[in-house]
Amino acid sequence: MNQPAPSRGSAAVTYIPYIFLAGAVVGAVGCLGRADYNLPVFLFGYVAFSYLRGQKHLVAAIFAFSVIVDLLWFFFIYLNVWMRDEYVNLAKWETGIHKMCLVVTIINFVLKVGLVSYSDCLRHFDLHVRQRSQKYSRRWKPWSGRSTQISDSLA
Repeated sequence: MNQPAPSRGSAAVTYIPYIFLAGAVVGAVGCLGRADYNLPVFLFGYVAFSYLRGQKHLVAAIFAFSVIVDLLWFFFIYLNVWMRDEYVNLAKWETGIHKMCLVVTIINFVLKVGLVSYSDCLRHFDLHVRQRSQKYSRRWKPWSGRSTQISDSLA
């Protein structure tokens, strides 16, 4: 039997759960320096993407919101609190932990932006494929007894 060739979109979709798990591991490292929400967010994304097929838009919305929270954390906590001279002089030993938190946040930020962008592209790709398949399914009906059936409104 001939199997259809996998599309480019389906090959990339197989890697997305691994990106969620990588984000969860990076989020777990981030929990060492601050109360980080990235671990449960990425685990929820993994479960929703892998097992709850109708919830991909919810995952994209949660990740888009968490990107905004990451930006707020960077500007209001990291730059305005952690990088002040008074705070640095108060506990110099925390400087390495804060740098690690910044690196972890940047990695998670890049993963989230990539996943949100990809989910948006995937949604438009799926919509385009569905529209084209509906268009051609109305034109080609092999079960009708004729070899082709083309409607004038679509031709």
